Amino acid sequence: MLRYLDITDLMKRLVQENAPVGMVLGYYIDRFWLPPNHWVLDKSKSGGQVVEHTTHIFDLARYVVGEVSRVHAEFDNILLKHIPNVTMENEAITILRFKNGAVGMICGIWSSVATHMFTKLEAYCKDLVVERSDMKYLKIYKHKEVREIISSVDPYFEEDVAFIKAVKEDKPELIKCPYEDGVKTLRVTLAANEATRERKVIFLE
Repeated sequence: MLRYLDITDLMKRLVQENAPVGMVLGYYIDRFWLPPNHWVLDKSKSGGQVVEHTTHIFDLARYVVGEVSRVHAEFDNILLKHIPNVTMENEAITILRFKNGAVGMICGIWSSVATHMFTKLEAYCKDLVVERSDMKYLKIYKHKEVREIISSVDPYFEEDVAFIKAVKEDKPELIKCPYEDGVKTLRVTLAANEATRERKVIFLE
């Protein structure tokens, strides 16, 4: 869904124009709002917090920066241990190496407080830093200059419009994340699960 923000395509273009990318940082920080025994809390059903929740940041990183070649991760459930039947991770840090050489880290947690909740993706290029935060802000940092752009669209609405138009006009190219591309993001998040389970780096190539 984050692909349908107008600022997302702008971020992607700026990153490509200012390649190479050195470092990528992503965050999905949220408050815990699920009821007891919700299916997401059962990792065997949901795949875990990274697969179900932080996947949006993984997908955004792939879309903006490029494909991932290897994954390492550290997960735990420190702050939700008091809730019965929680088998998913709560705290998750995933280290990525992109095929273009960039290094990255994506952090997710599902038990922050309601006063500290945000999503963010930062890309560090040689002469440019681009920061996309929450659902509508893009900051562009250059030498002694900071520019902020606020998105003018609702990504949920744009996603629905694109889908309906793609079906009515038989134009699958209007879909910004076809199933094949979604599977590539899923592969990265499943590799993060495997990396923390096996305690090793997982190679995707």
